[in-house]
Amino acid sequence: MSTKIYTGFVVKHNKPYLLMKHLKEFQSYCLNYARKIVSSALPTEFVDNEESNKIINKIYQERAMADVVIYFKKNKILGQYFIHDKHLEKKFRSQPWFKEYHYQNQTNPDERVSAKEWKQREKDWNFLHLPANDGFSFYLVNPREIQLFWIICWRNDHRRE
Repeated sequence: MSTKIYTGFVVKHNKPYLLMKHLKEFQSYCLNYARKIVSSALPTEFVDNEESNKIINKIYQERAMADVVIYFKKNKILGQYFIHDKHLEKKFRSQPWFKEYHYQNQTNPDERVSAKEWKQREKDWNFLHLPANDGFSFYLVNPREIQLFWIICWRNDHRRE
């Protein structure tokens, strides 16, 4: 069986409480960004619930979806991110606590990574027996919040008319 961890990362420290602080800060940034996306996507005329749900789902799937899965290993914190928007992904990857830590065993090792580190990545990711139930998922953008924000924006826009 092949292992493909394209969006793997390792946290530069081993402090779960500090990681939660970092994730909550980034979550706040993501939500503000997602709200701007929703605001710009509001239709100018009335749409029914079915059409609203289609638009909301499209916004979430194509732009606003952002979550991470965190795995605690004995001496390090690993994670995978699932972020569809390129701006948010770039911002996430630039966090000072983030270090890229991808791994895949169906191709040649990444030449930018030493053989020793590649072997360690293999051990780390295989330790989890992916796909794993070992980690916890953390929404950076919750789809329900997108839906709620859509409703609030829609009502506020139409109260002005």
